[in-house]
Amino acid sequence: MMSEAGIKDFPFFRRIGAFSVDVTKPRSVIETLSYSTDLLINKKAVWMFPQGSEQPLEKRPLHFQPGSAYLALKAPHVPIYIVTYYYTLLHEQKPRLYIEISSPINPDDYTTQTRKEVNILLERKMTEQLDQQRLAIANSALSDYSLLLSGNRSVSDWFGLLFGPKK
Repeated sequence: MMSEAGIKDFPFFRRIGAFSVDVTKPRSVIETLSYSTDLLINKKAVWMFPQGSEQPLEKRPLHFQPGSAYLALKAPHVPIYIVTYYYTLLHEQKPRLYIEISSPINPDDYTTQTRKEVNILLERKMTEQLDQQRLAIANSALSDYSLLLSGNRSVSDWFGLLFGPKK
């Protein structure tokens, strides 16, 4: 799920299944949430930015729009995963992107709650995961991460190879 403006700016996302929501039109929000619920009931995945838009990495507190809580309560049989990203330079010239995927959230933790309570629960769980991820990366506790892609060497990599200590 992505914003109407986002899908207009990047229409290629439609090719991988993206669909839009126009938050300025209540009818669009209702239709998109209904469509998302149908996808979930039919065992399809729905990815979303629960804040309603991409936000700065370090922004706190998180403020979720009510859509994720609505979907959680409409399709409690569907596992909810918190996916967070953290990007940093560490000690290199090129940035690294770290992706963390939580264990599924237990429906027993939220199915008896109100939408507002579910929203608060999801905000808290994502905040905790983001903060733990940042702390692990800042302390170089990277053993839980696996390298998926490696880019080209940076200028500093080449200088290290050419002029660095010989091993």
